[in-house]
Amino acid sequence: ITYYYFAVRLPSVLSPLQIPLGDVYAELKKLVKTFRLTNTNIIHKPLEWTLIAIVFLSTLSHNIPVLENSQQSPVYTQFLSTLLEELNFKNEDFGSLTKILKCDGSPERLVV
Repeated sequence: ITYYYFAVRLPSVLSPLQIPLGDVYAELKKLVKTFRLTNTNIIHKPLEWTLIAIVFLSTLSHNIPVLENSQQSPVYTQFLSTLLEELNFKNEDFGSLTKILKCDGSPERLVV
C-alpha cells in the first residue's frame, strides 16, 4: 500500500527536480522497508503523502547524488514552500522531520 501511495505522489515531487522515478525508487523502497507499517498507521491525505515522500527523498539525498543537487533548484524550493504553506508547516518543521529520519549511510539502519 505504501509503495502505491508513493507511486501516485512521487511524479509531482520528482517533476520539479527533473529526476526520473527509476533513479530513486530502489533506495526509497529500501527505506520504506525499515519501517513497521500497518494498515492503521499509513492513513494520510494526498498532500501528507507528498510531504512524506519529500521527507524520505531528503533523507536519502546523500545516497542519491542527483537528489542532493536538484533540491537546491528554485523550482523545487518554491514547490516545497507552497506545499509546506498548504499544510501549515514551517521550514523548521520540515528540517526537524528530515533530521529525525536521517540515515547513517545505510537505509537498513536509521538514526532516530
